[in-house]
Amino acid sequence: MSWTVLFWRQFNLERSLLPGIPLTEAQSLEAECINDLHTKSMLKAERKCQHLFTGGVCFSFKVAEPLAVLIFWELVISRRKGVDVSSRRIKRQKKAAKVTKAMALMEMKDLEAEF
Repeated sequence: MSWTVLFWRQFNLERSLLPGIPLTEAQSLEAECINDLHTKSMLKAERKCQHLFTGGVCFSFKVAEPLAVLIFWELVISRRKGVDVSSRRIKRQKKAAKVTKAMALMEMKDLEAEF
């Protein structure tokens, strides 16, 4: 069952309700049916998409900032070794890592010492 069908069933149910008046038997059954279908759909989606959430770690600046620095120096060293790394990517990573050193004049041993 698609989400639009559930949405319209819920919309029609809410439209038929009157404030201050309890649900009729038919309205109560419809609400329970909509809830069951919604629960089944969510469980199916969770099973189907479970592989997307495995190993997820919450974002943390304590981890992200040093990681950005490591990635930056790894890219610079790779570029010096002849790996095809775009200068635009290095610039973006340098900005993300907040590195201010000029690496054009640095030798390979200095780069590896920074890494």
